[in-house]
Amino acid sequence: MPQKSLVDVLFQEIIDEIIDRLENDKKSLISCTRTCRAFLPRAQSHIFRYVSIATHRLEDCDDSDNEDMITAIPTGRIKALSDVVKKRPTLPRNFRILNLEISDDGAWLSKDVNFISIMTLLDRSKERFPVISITGENLDLPGVRFPNQPEFRARFWKPLVAPFVTKLVLNHLENVPIGIFLTCPLLHLLKLEHISIDTKKTFGATQAGSHPQLETLEFYQCSEAVDDIFGLVNANKPHLNPRFLRSLELSPQGRGPIDCLPRLMAAAGSSLENLVIDDIECTELNNSTLSLVQMF
Repeated sequence: MPQKSLVDVLFQEIIDEIIDRLENDKKSLISCTRTCRAFLPRAQSHIFRYVSIATHRLEDCDDSDNEDMITAIPTGRIKALSDVVKKRPTLPRNFRILNLEISDDGAWLSKDVNFISIMTLLDRSKERFPVISITGENLDLPGVRFPNQPEFRARFWKPLVAPFVTKLVLNHLENVPIGIFLTCPLLHLLKLEHISIDTKKTFGATQAGSHPQLETLEFYQCSEAVDDIFGLVNANKPHLNPRFLRSLELSPQGRGPIDCLPRLMAAAGSSLENLVIDDIECTELNNSTLSLVQMF
């Protein structure tokens, strides 16, 4: 009689508990996926908690004097992820952070059928829908223009993100439509860095409509954007109500004043319970004030 291995006699619950102890050790988790089939589902659930899909700006090698940039669309990475998901369709339900880095117009967000298919499989519950992070790819370059194609709203944002997202991170983006915030009824946490707002693109939302009750705001280098989002300078345009804010975290813009802060605190009134002001010249931060890892 062949001798059984230890894995054969252990309950799956015990195996899962062992794998859980490795949740922050990605190298070991990857080794587990290659070692035993019993390890695979639990190990993958940890590996795919944070998923990042990125485009890249590349110098045009055919003309060294040409300063224009060309873009590498992440088709290969999306296809590879799609192949994994086809083998295990429940895998996207483990995504806790989905980071989308764009360096072009972001058209692939609404046109790549594999990506759209993956998005439809996310856990849509309020407690487990992933953090959605959209970032301009190269932080040393001017902000990337936020996707503004009609398809972005119709095929991606409106059906797949807006009804479910509770936590949103935007970084190094220009002309973000105000409608991005107005159309997310469950949004309660917002992190912003180096963004500007297009107040004309409301996505059909009006000030009389039902808007999210934002509770937590973190921002850096985007005082004007905060003014626009909460209507602190021009209250006649659709905006979020600041009176639901409970926690506010920000960093100074160099040594200058944060112009929107007095207006925001006055508008928030007694709802504000927590205020954190980081001195970026005195405190060592990991990459940026909007570290995604710190969200968990």
